[in-house]
Amino acid sequence: MRIYVTHCSHKKNASLKGTGVAAPPQELYTATPTQRFMARCSATGVKWAIFSDLYGVWFPEVRNPWYEKDPNTVTESEFQALLDNFDATLARFDEIHFYYSRGGSTASTGV
Repeated sequence: MRIYVTHCSHKKNASLKGTGVAAPPQELYTATPTQRFMARCSATGVKWAIFSDLYGVWFPEVRNPWYEKDPNTVTESEFQALLDNFDATLARFDEIHFYYSRGGSTASTGV
């Protein structure tokens, strides 16, 4: 089984900030590359997720509240917890394709 994963985005739906309202990633993240990734995956019917600096692997059917977590503030213990979450959550997949944005372009890597 294959899954496509991309990193989270700093650009988020400001109307959710401070409300405590839980939303799926496709409603929270507003950056164009992230929206394009989610829309393409949904349109083609493939499994996908966002790798959040706070929530770890975040599937489209899961709802979480708005958050602010700069990746530069992730501690060693938080990083280890994120890695553990990544490994445990994605263990059932045979192929993991990670898409990331590099200064306006996108690239992918199969893991």
